[in-house]
Amino acid sequence: MFLLVLFVFAVPALYVAAAMWGAGGSSDDSAVVGGGSAIIVLGGGLEASGAPPSWQKERCHVAAKLYHEAISSSSSSSSAAVPPPPRIIALSGGTPWKPPPRDARGFPVTEAAASVLYLGKEMEPAALRVPFEHLMEEAFSLDTIGKVKRKEQYE
Repeated sequence: MFLLVLFVFAVPALYVAAAMWGAGGSSDDSAVVGGGSAIIVLGGGLEASGAPPSWQKERCHVAAKLYHEAISSSSSSSSAAVPPPPRIIALSGGTPWKPPPRDARGFPVTEAAASVLYLGKEMEPAALRVPFEHLMEEAFSLDTIGKVKRKEQYE
């Protein structure tokens, strides 16, 4: 399996774009389970309201820009086989030392869920929003080491 990890540093955020799940050796893309690329957005905390803080929103903006760049480059490709659109995987259930904020119904809000909601529904400008079917959340990890271990399960 091929894994390419590109680290993009921007103050104060870290972004990881990962090309995951290699081509699989089949000419039929529908036969490749999980084939494609992923953009990984690390968690960055939550405000008391359950919304992502400004630095987390910036991470989401970079992920959305990478997503739309990938979409536009694949649509302008002259090859017959168009790769599937990348998935954005938002990470983090929160932190182990602080309880998560609650939504209006009293349910806990994870950093991953807040990032996915922001990417799919709340991001401005609206043209940068990402369709929910291309968004995934991993909300079980509570620290960076846990995120890396959970990411390995996607491979």
